[in-house]
Amino acid sequence: VDELMFLDIDASQENRSVTGSIIERVSEEVFMPFTVGGGVNSLKAIASLLRSGADKVSVTSAAVTDPGFVRRAASRFGDQCIVVGLDYRRSDDGRARLYTHGGSRPTELDPFEFALRMQDEHAGEILLCSIDLDGTMLGYDLDLIHRMSERLDVPLIASSGAGSLRHCHEALDAGASAI
Repeated sequence: VDELMFLDIDASQENRSVTGSIIERVSEEVFMPFTVGGGVNSLKAIASLLRSGADKVSVTSAAVTDPGFVRRAASRFGDQCIVVGLDYRRSDDGRARLYTHGGSRPTELDPFEFALRMQDEHAGEILLCSIDLDGTMLGYDLDLIHRMSERLDVPLIASSGAGSLRHCHEALDAGASAI
């Protein structure tokens, strides 16, 4: 493992931020890049997580509700510190749309278009999370990974669906920068 991501997916839904004391304890034990997310919706929260030992901070719901937040965060802390998480589901017709608050609130936003917008807002990385595939071990959403990787200039992290080494290879072959 060359990077660790700690994402508290209930934090936004519960209107709280990830706990700094946990981050401090983990950062004392790991010696690799460490990304933290969950309920991050202010510059103060980002500063606190970085002080607690995080190298990067992942923003999901706040990026959707206030896209300018990503630009402000990147301006203050640097693009390399800001990861934008995109949680999405596909409808019966195959259309993908973003969800916020730990996957509990649907939006009409398309994850592909939103990823491009977040790149323009200076996100340093995009974390693509398929709610439908999470935990299924059926493989990644290779079509969306491929489409995004062709248009994004920032690293694309594929999440959700891995169940085998073959799945990992497929995601990387589709254009993911990391899995």
